[in-house]
Amino acid sequence: MEYILINREGDAKIIADYKTSFETYTLQKLVDAYNKEAACGIVGVHRQAFTLAGPIKIVNGNIVIKESFYE
Repeated sequence: MEYILINREGDAKIIADYKTSFETYTLQKLVDAYNKEAACGIVGVHRQAFTLAGPIKIVNGNIVIKESFYE
């Protein structure tokens, strides 16, 4: 499947706001936020073009993909 992203007015600000917010997160908070989205899927038609690898975890300071949400 191919996806063509058509930028809309306001997209750049939304992305910049997310980036600024994420820069304040701890590694654990980033992992928790990602796993929340991985569990329910990214919603909103414009944002559904992005796929998530599944649940993740921190191992020795590195992010790795978990086997399942129950691991």
